[in-house]
Amino acid sequence: MRDIRQLVSGFADAMTGKPRSTDPVLRSSFDENDHRAKPWRRLGEGSRKQWGVFKRALQLTMKELLVKHRRTKYRGSDRLQPCDLLVLSTGLDHFHHATGEMFPSQLTIAEKAGVSRSHVNASLHRLRAHGFLTWVRRTTKVDGAEGQRGPQRKQTSNAYHFDWRRQMGKITWARFWQLVEAGLKAVGTPIVAPKPKQLEDIGNYELKNSLLRLRAMIPNAS
Repeated sequence: MRDIRQLVSGFADAMTGKPRSTDPVLRSSFDENDHRAKPWRRLGEGSRKQWGVFKRALQLTMKELLVKHRRTKYRGSDRLQPCDLLVLSTGLDHFHHATGEMFPSQLTIAEKAGVSRSHVNASLHRLRAHGFLTWVRRTTKVDGAEGQRGPQRKQTSNAYHFDWRRQMGKITWARFWQLVEAGLKAVGTPIVAPKPKQLEDIGNYELKNSLLRLRAMIPNAS
């Protein structure tokens, strides 16, 4: 089986003229200048005041979920740990409210949070499991070593972004958005509700077409 995989890999190299990466991390990464490596977007109006509301709501939501995990003796592998809140808060400190950019390295987060890099890595995966943040892996070009052709690549910091409504659990999302709405109202800024999922975005072909036919039958349906 191994010989077959090597033969297939060699054939692919010969056809493309480029060796395939054997590094799974690099295969799932994008060049830092690729548009797919820039998933960020600003929140609301992009003001510091509004970002403060989102940040506090996210931290409080996580604190409450952390307490819930401890109180209910949650046993899942993604059970939140006290250091996760510190890692999240430290990462959020690097969010640029005007652009939505956020790409601190794990080493930077570890140094500022006062924990090991392995703790940061584990925390980030728990945070992503509960929808608090997610990321895109990125690579950057480096000069090739002697005897190697062309520029080489190495992993650089992740590009972090948020997809709360789709990735948070229903109860967690409802609590988070409740806090956001209350916070925005308190600081006197407009409340911009997240857009509902459009029918055209639904992946199930039969379901999508059934709903589209139903929408056509109902006046003013959304």
